[in-house]
Amino acid sequence: MRKALVGAMKPVARKVLTRIGQRLNVMIGMALMRISAQNSTRISKAAHQLLLGLGYGDHCYLSCLQTEGQCLRAAEKYGPPGRLWAGVNMPIARMGTFQLRQAALMPLRTAIRPLRRWQTGQQHAVDGIKAGLFQGLGYRYRAKADTSTHAPTAMAELTAQARALLTTYAAIAGSRRGQGSIGILISCFKPEQYLLGFLNNLQSLASTQRLVPVFINAGMSETCAQTIKSFLNNGAFSGSHFLERPGCDIYHAWNEGIRALGSSVEFITNFNVDDRRHPLCLEIQAEYLNTFAKKQVAVTDYTYFFEEASEISELFARNTLNRTMVPVINQRTLVDRNLPHSGPLWRRSLHEAGDCGVFDESYTSAGDAEFWYRVSRIHPDAFGVISLPLNLYFQNPTGLSTRPKTTGLAEHQRCSKTHYLHLIGQIDHLISPSFCRQYIQVGAPEEMQIHTLAERLRQT
Repeated sequence: MRKALVGAMKPVARKVLTRIGQRLNVMIGMALMRISAQNSTRISKAAHQLLLGLGYGDHCYLSCLQTEGQCLRAAEKYGPPGRLWAGVNMPIARMGTFQLRQAALMPLRTAIRPLRRWQTGQQHAVDGIKAGLFQGLGYRYRAKADTSTHAPTAMAELTAQARALLTTYAAIAGSRRGQGSIGILISCFKPEQYLLGFLNNLQSLASTQRLVPVFINAGMSETCAQTIKSFLNNGAFSGSHFLERPGCDIYHAWNEGIRALGSSVEFITNFNVDDRRHPLCLEIQAEYLNTFAKKQVAVTDYTYFFEEASEISELFARNTLNRTMVPVINQRTLVDRNLPHSGPLWRRSLHEAGDCGVFDESYTSAGDAEFWYRVSRIHPDAFGVISLPLNLYFQNPTGLSTRPKTTGLAEHQRCSKTHYLHLIGQIDHLISPSFCRQYIQVGAPEEMQIHTLAERLRQT
């Protein structure tokens, strides 16, 4: 009997929801057209403000452009918003309905969840530390508990690939080959646990005569400081700095290092003491920038690891399944993705006053993401990706940006909002309302770029 009752109710519920959706289409159409006329603004902007008011994030402007196209086509076909607009598919109406339904059901779900756990006698298992590995524009999550095939020849194979790539760069770069010193920003706060392995890795890097390490002491023991100073006095590097800046945050430390380096280097990178690098990593990155003069930042793929090892060859062998596949990096693909976060190498000239400036010290965890946003806006083709996992990134459970309850997520959302609003301005400049009316359909957003190019060709 219960199944029969549910079966009988479904068509009624479907009809009611359809009527509500049709009414909502008309109401939203009327509201958007009225707001657009009153404020002399685009329909897409009015739709964006409506979604923000419903609790959506900033990154929903494509749905707003689709809604604008639907409204303009409906106005052309049916006239001002009215009964005939009921069948017009409004993307933001669906999104609004979903958000309101979720809000209505949340108290019920909150009340039922403990009861379901009590009935099943099960609690959600707490997973170990996880890392989101960039796989194109998506993520693939790996955890400490995941197993990986042990590949003892992984580092040797990677080295052979790196040497072949250097040969290719040399054939292209010509006289620029090997030019430019590299400043290495090393902010140290309680580095004792990882220091010896880090110093061994630093000394193993190729072409140490072009490296200028800058250690910034934000907090360490006197023994640790003396170890670093003795290491720097071995004469292996072209120069070095040890800056006493106790208590400074990481981006303040990096800015201090940049000022200490001045114009003595052409390239700069950052290096965390718990991370590791392939010996040819910096050489590859520097020669990439020497080869491609218009590029400003060289990014490699990176390999995540969850447990330390005495040799980096062992880290590569254990973590062959934990490598990224970083996509093309530009101001659009960077949205919500700090793709260059692990060991990028960039031109020192980016920090000049007339260029991108220095890191924003108001951030404690996402200042590098904010800086890359700025770089992408000023230099449209700034980033180059080297598809070799030459960086080893430690998913440190106590790290600044990897520990639980890190401020990094909130900070990244903050700078992502600023960047996305900049992109909306660009979109509004490039995509006119008439273009939305003619081309931007609800069901085919992937065709927008083709239509954009076709329209630009017609205009020229």
